[in-house]
Amino acid sequence: KFEYLAHHGVTFMLAMSALTNGPHGFIMYYIPFFVGVSESSSVFLAFVDLFRMFKPLAEAVPALNEACRVTFSVLFLAIRCIYWPFVCVDFYRDTLASSTPLYLLVIWYIANIGLTGMQYFWGWLIVKAILKMIRGDTSNRDDETEARSQIRSRLLDTEVRPE
Repeated sequence: KFEYLAHHGVTFMLAMSALTNGPHGFIMYYIPFFVGVSESSSVFLAFVDLFRMFKPLAEAVPALNEACRVTFSVLFLAIRCIYWPFVCVDFYRDTLASSTPLYLLVIWYIANIGLTGMQYFWGWLIVKAILKMIRGDTSNRDDETEARSQIRSRLLDTEVRPE
């Protein structure tokens, strides 16, 4: 999927940029959030996917399966859709006040805007799944696969259901 390649390619480019730009590589300060804290929801996503792939396990511990789904959704939305923009504003303030060369700023800003857009796209897919659940529509719960497959880049999850 293009989204996976773009996400990981941009992330790799940003990591290399941070590591190779000496005093201008101060974006290292933001790496713990962007590649650490923001990934905390992925721990629960891994369990959601485990339960989805191994139905007997999901049936054996349905409460744990549901708890992982809810925890993933809450963490993703709270960290990646609510808190993320605050960190971005801080990042923009720091970079604009720095002596960072224009070409690095352009790279960083384009990457940040693109990755932020991806967070909101994936967050919208999660919100749609939550609204469906609130309405009591439990039919074809595997439609949640759409959101998960957009969010994660594992080869095991290649099916995306059309809307």
